[in-house]
Amino acid sequence: ESLLQQATVASETGNRTGLSLPGKSGREHGHFKQSMLTAYKVMHHSHIQKPLANPRPMPSIFTRSSLWKYLAAWLVMLLVAVANGAVRDITYGPHVDTLTAHQISTVTGILLLGLVIWLCSAVMPVSSKREAVLLGLFWAALTVAFEFVFFHFIGGHSWSELFANYNVRQGRVWVFVVLWIAVAPRFFFRLHTPA
Repeated sequence: ESLLQQATVASETGNRTGLSLPGKSGREHGHFKQSMLTAYKVMHHSHIQKPLANPRPMPSIFTRSSLWKYLAAWLVMLLVAVANGAVRDITYGPHVDTLTAHQISTVTGILLLGLVIWLCSAVMPVSSKREAVLLGLFWAALTVAFEFVFFHFIGGHSWSELFANYNVRQGRVWVFVVLWIAVAPRFFFRLHTPA
């Protein structure tokens, strides 16, 4: 039997018999009963746990099916980048210096990769600005990881040669390709999303 029920029974018994708790008038007895009710409510609610807030849902781009689709899209971008480099080596590359060829292929690469990302954003759109940002970072991370792992361990390039491609002061502008890959999904999401 709860403390509140005991107090209520005692109060009602006292009212029926004309008795009250020692030293308590009828009004004071009513205050005592109200105090017991308040105490019971506080004790009761203190044991009730509030439901946990729903955790932030995982972005849909990281579900298994979506992850494979966006990974396939990155592989298409990789093939486009390789084809862009091959065209450079076969066509204008032998007729200009190495740095100029690098800069020209960077510009054409940005344009071609922008076309691929624009098509992906139309065919496989993301659902939010946050997902667009995460997708760009995902593609950029894959690009940098592939560049260093493949060209060092398989292509035989030294680490210093690979890092030299990021030295803007020496005219190496490859870093702008990586930056473009990172921001392009957000850019095209804004274009495809009505204001």
